[in-house]
Amino acid sequence: KERKKDSVTNADWVYAMRKWCDLGYDENPGSMKRTVFLDSEMSGPRLRNCKTHQNLFSIKLNSFKRGELENTNVRRQRKRKYGAIEKKLVDYVHARTKSCAQDKCALSWIRMKTKCLQWANNLGGMEDFRCSDQWISDALERNYLTRAGGAEDAGIKVQPAGMRGFARKAVKMKTAPT
Repeated sequence: KERKKDSVTNADWVYAMRKWCDLGYDENPGSMKRTVFLDSEMSGPRLRNCKTHQNLFSIKLNSFKRGELENTNVRRQRKRKYGAIEKKLVDYVHARTKSCAQDKCALSWIRMKTKCLQWANNLGGMEDFRCSDQWISDALERNYLTRAGGAEDAGIKVQPAGMRGFARKAVKMKTAPT
């Protein structure tokens, strides 16, 4: 589905909340009212001073402080059943991306699957987690670690092998230029 041109996404809220906290308005509440912030250019191009955004401001700010506000281009954030495993997978891929220039090792799809299953066992309460190829592909896509979502920016080269153009066999890391 196409989203509306001017609809506010979680990425817009993350930008505004980061700006609000970076400017120190969070620690010093009297320095700027939230309505003035929403009305200014500092909050971003899509947020405006309307009742809806005024009411959502506190909710989004609290989510941002707890680290629950995802920086994604969706309007509504859903609670993921396996969010903890997804976060560990993304952190693992980022760590492997950074170390790839040193050890020149590729991150295989099977390795990611094995790690996810280990994390599910260690976390407990996730006995029904199966870690399908589709789940890994979707998790990488949601976190912009695929060709469609900025793999080159993340330092990952995805080898297309079928399912919606995403890798099934291996995610090869970019090597440092020589």
